[in-house]
Amino acid sequence: MVNGASGVASGPIMVSSQLANLTIAPPFLGLTFAAASVEQGKETDMAVKVAKNADFPGEAQVTLVGLPNKVTSDVKKITKDTTDLVFHLKTDKAAPAGNHGTLFCQVVITQNGEPILHNIGTATLRIDVPLPPKPAAPAAATAKPAAAPPPAAPAAKPLGRLEKLRLENKQRNQGAGPK
Repeated sequence: MVNGASGVASGPIMVSSQLANLTIAPPFLGLTFAAASVEQGKETDMAVKVAKNADFPGEAQVTLVGLPNKVTSDVKKITKDTTDLVFHLKTDKAAPAGNHGTLFCQVVITQNGEPILHNIGTATLRIDVPLPPKPAAPAAATAKPAAAPPPAAPAAKPLGRLEKLRLENKQRNQGAGPK
């Protein structure tokens, strides 16, 4: 109910909205975000664990909100049985570098024909400036046969920041060769 009152020359005027029944309940779900990092102009995935607190009907729409300028993501749909969610993030070369800790998910669940809005969690996206290209290698080094590329990581789980750094370091060391 909303009440309003105002004083006028003839005395106070009071108005009220109609009474309404409200149900106060805990959120239907909780979200836990894995930190993600990406270089400007590239793409990455942000993994999210979904913890169901209560059953909800049908599908819910999940939007990643608070993305920095020049970063986009897709809208996802989940059900009460969803346990994992992955947002694919695309960055422009002009996306602002740095840590962006203002991300959260907006989840809309429709129950009895009414939307129920949840703003859940906090996530961090780090955008890095790409490293400058390496100087050209001497002609003798280019004559060596190229090493086999490292095996691709499984696509089912996005790599965390530590795994990405280890993979990049391994690729860098394999490309350098003996000096």
